[in-house]
Amino acid sequence: MEINPQVPSSPENAATDIRSVPAPRKSLSKEKNRICVACDNTALKHSKLCERCTRRLAGDAAADTADVMRWIREAVIEGVTLATKRNNEDIMQDNGASSSRRGQMSAGWQSPTESAEDELEEEQLSSTFDMSLVEPLIKAVRAQLELPEKAEQQTSSSNPFKFLKRERSTFPLHEVIKEIILKEWEKTDAKFPIPPRVQKLYPFTAEEEIIWEKTPKVDAAVSRLSSKTLLPVEDVMSFLNPMDRKMESSLKKTYLALGATCRPALALTSVARAMQMWLQNVELALKEGVNRRDIIESLAELKLGTDFVTEASVDMVRSSSRAMALSIAARRALWLRAWNADKASKMNLCNLPFEGQMLFGTKLEDIIKKVTGGKGVFLPQERKGFKPTDFRTDRSSFRNKSNFSEQRNFRFARQPTQWRGGQSSLFKNQRGRGTEVKSTKRF
Repeated sequence: MEINPQVPSSPENAATDIRSVPAPRKSLSKEKNRICVACDNTALKHSKLCERCTRRLAGDAAADTADVMRWIREAVIEGVTLATKRNNEDIMQDNGASSSRRGQMSAGWQSPTESAEDELEEEQLSSTFDMSLVEPLIKAVRAQLELPEKAEQQTSSSNPFKFLKRERSTFPLHEVIKEIILKEWEKTDAKFPIPPRVQKLYPFTAEEEIIWEKTPKVDAAVSRLSSKTLLPVEDVMSFLNPMDRKMESSLKKTYLALGATCRPALALTSVARAMQMWLQNVELALKEGVNRRDIIESLAELKLGTDFVTEASVDMVRSSSRAMALSIAARRALWLRAWNADKASKMNLCNLPFEGQMLFGTKLEDIIKKVTGGKGVFLPQERKGFKPTDFRTDRSSFRNKSNFSEQRNFRFARQPTQWRGGQSSLFKNQRGRGTEVKSTKRF
């Protein structure tokens, strides 16, 4: 019988048996160098705060709970901000090193789970705004613009889960902005013009502007598939179906409208970042007691940047709304491609004003009621293969048929004439012999 080395052989020698007690393992503390979330001191074991901050919380127990929670939240936000504040070069180096390691481990293949995790990490690195502060920001904006929130609906008193139906705060949509959007939706096929004011307000280099000012050209290897030219010619549209040509034209205009949206959007990224740094400088100047006049003069740049942001935001709404309308025109052409109707009718439906929610909307219903006299709910279609007969061109078109030679064989053809003199040559030889021929009359 084998004896377990970890168990003593008898109760008497349990105290003297060295093997009975295992050697204690050294615990590896993972929290050795943890830093307090409220300050830079070393945090206590199994805690996120240091001894000083813990004593401060314990001694301030009589304070209001809301103030304590606010202080903790500010401390956490400050800690997260300091943790995510790194140089761009370090971020690029870390991303390059991590991507090279992932490439070596996966050998050129990456699963969907890994790609989703990478996208989540990139999103967390790029977004530094605390999502919990969105609702306070919305409330502050509404209060400043004097736009009250919608009145909450009165719920039934018998519902025990009222707390689950709490509505979140939303950004306001002003009536002036809504009118701009609806005005752009009325012109579903109009090209978005870029006025000189936009080029002066959002200037970029010529190499950068050419990307969103001109639509990409179709490669010759692809355009040759739908082109019937002998030589490869760039941007020669030879679609047979008019709806295909409509889709191509609308998609080109959509690209130009989105390119016009990129101008103010790209300019805002630089202006907004500069405004953030200017505010930090003003805050630092206030803390250090800089002269009040100098601080007031530094606010001029902030006012200028605020005016620019206000103007650019309206331009973005206008151009993006036009891009939405142009994409609606392309979708309409796609769905009307199978409709058996004339080109003018299809173009008329494609250019209807966009009302939202439905692709065609109430305008289409009014047209159908007008055409069908209120008796139909679907678009009328032409009969396939039905062509009215024109008797004036029936005989001329008959000779163009392929079976004309076969049909000609069934006609009554005339026999070749065998006339060689008729009755006058009947007794030609007998007259020469002197015989008299008596004529007879038939009655």
